[in-house]
Amino acid sequence: VVHRAGDWAAGLSLYSARVANYELINGENRRGWHTSSGHLAMYLGDVGQFSDGFWATVDAERLPGVTWVAGSQPKTERSQAAFVGGAGMRDAVLGVAALELRTSAVPDLHGRKAWFFFPDAVVCLGSELSSGPGSRLETTVENRRLSEPGTDAFQAFPNSEALDVQTAPA
Repeated sequence: VVHRAGDWAAGLSLYSARVANYELINGENRRGWHTSSGHLAMYLGDVGQFSDGFWATVDAERLPGVTWVAGSQPKTERSQAAFVGGAGMRDAVLGVAALELRTSAVPDLHGRKAWFFFPDAVVCLGSELSSGPGSRLETTVENRRLSEPGTDAFQAFPNSEALDVQTAPA
């Protein structure tokens, strides 16, 4: 899914029972496990964000938008759920995309996720997200290179549950 609005854009990657979660061809993209598991890339006019070694150094298990069980072994697979889809209105710069999260790599991982695209925002929702007993379910909100210390802002709704915001130096 590609959403363009004004001076920013978003790219959302999804997979289903018909398309594998990532490609591994000729030994390339060995860490691409989650690139289609709801990965949301925001393009905000910072042309250097995804250059200068970003993909070589980013935590491939914590791409933005991805919900996963911490410590589980990622692998190439197709979803165990057939539902994935979306719709958009070109003239209104509005869109929606959704998926049912069900995987054979982590059989107890279930849930539904949806993304609503507006001219000035992307709203990401998850419902019924669950995993097996004793496992730690994670959803990465963002994973970006930080600029000067203290100049990057993270905003979330005040009533968001269980936000564990972690930042690390670039």
